[in-house]
Amino acid sequence: MLYVRNKVANYTGNDASESRAQYDGAGNKMKIVLGGVTETYYFILYILHLILYHLSMSKQPQYNTIAREAFDLYLDNKIDLDALIERLRYIELQVQAEDESEEENDKELWFCFFEGDSLKTTIRDIEKELRDPSHPSANILRRGIALGLEAKELDVHYS
Repeated sequence: MLYVRNKVANYTGNDASESRAQYDGAGNKMKIVLGGVTETYYFILYILHLILYHLSMSKQPQYNTIAREAFDLYLDNKIDLDALIERLRYIELQVQAEDESEEENDKELWFCFFEGDSLKTTIRDIEKELRDPSHPSANILRRGIALGLEAKELDVHYS
């Protein structure tokens, strides 16, 4: 049996020995007892699956076009900041509705404006930074958004 965050997965191998891994749910300890080669193999596959699942869940490419259009309209002064935030929150609500994880939902939508952008800019950050257009950080964010739109690198993420 494999216990990971209160979920149990049974793996049966060809070896006679029993394998088990226990994760205490609070994130403190992980105890692993692997019996044979088959059990070790299945355990590694399961961990790789979890890692790949969480990495792939971050990107939300189906919303890139909608987000890019909203940012483009904002930069062209066709919509104001409140309309931009409303559109971004709508995307976030859609992603949250699609999220099937059983964990508490403390995830949020964030954006990479260009390749190498590691800031994880959230909707709250955007609203705060762009609220005062004369502030230097608003100009920096506007330039970052414009660069991302021009290079078609603006990506929507959720984690």
